[in-house]
Amino acid sequence: MLILLLNDPFILVIFFDIGCNSLKLSMDADYISDLPADLKEKILVKLPIKEVARTSILSSKWKDSWKSIPSLVLERKDREPMPVKLVDNVLMVHRGPILEFKLSTYDNCNEAIGRWMLILSTNGIRDLQLRFWGYQRCNIPSDLFSCLALERLDFSGCTIDVPQFFQGFKLLRTLWLSRFDLSGINLGNFISSCPLLENLALSNFVQPGCLHILAPNLRKLHIWGEFHDLCLQTPKLASGCICLSSNNRDYQKFSVAKSGNESNISSALGCLHNI
Repeated sequence: MLILLLNDPFILVIFFDIGCNSLKLSMDADYISDLPADLKEKILVKLPIKEVARTSILSSKWKDSWKSIPSLVLERKDREPMPVKLVDNVLMVHRGPILEFKLSTYDNCNEAIGRWMLILSTNGIRDLQLRFWGYQRCNIPSDLFSCLALERLDFSGCTIDVPQFFQGFKLLRTLWLSRFDLSGINLGNFISSCPLLENLALSNFVQPGCLHILAPNLRKLHIWGEFHDLCLQTPKLASGCICLSSNNRDYQKFSVAKSGNESNISSALGCLHNI
């Protein structure tokens, strides 16, 4: 059995022979270099991106291993900056498909997001998570809508302008949007263009009028925002949280009762036998 302990800057490899009663330490054998490629990948995807890059000094066989991992996670704790140059360098030297990309930052990335999205859209991205925590929202370029293999989309602090050619994310199963502005398409139409959607979370948003959610495969629903009414066509819904939150007095002046309409929420939830 091979036990690999990573504790930068020291790497200790212990080889334990089950057939013997004593523990044998082998300092000559290069077990790290001989690790299978799939095991290397499992190790690399668990490390922060800086530590991933530093594994290139372990041996010649590890030198370029990190450049082909399909999962890139670039996150900083607290409010530490995420240098644009670092993201540029990681994407520039990467080879092969990028199936998962996570970026979390307080920095303004409007200048760089276009070139990043262009690279991701041509590398088979399936899981895309972009979280911008700064005051200014990031403008997502139209290359996003060329990512037709997307199965998960998680955006926070973004402005999304949907182009006319967009026909929907046909493989998308998870959609999480927070602190977002959507233009070019109605939010309900955007959701309905994802027929396989199973998990939907919307928070910190404003939707004038009725929010219409048509999602035949939806199982989980979380809504926390400002909307006047809700119409659900979600026969498979099993769990959900719906919260109308508004501190805008002008917005609160509008009510369904005053407009002469009856709210759909009670009847919509009442017909969901699985919830």
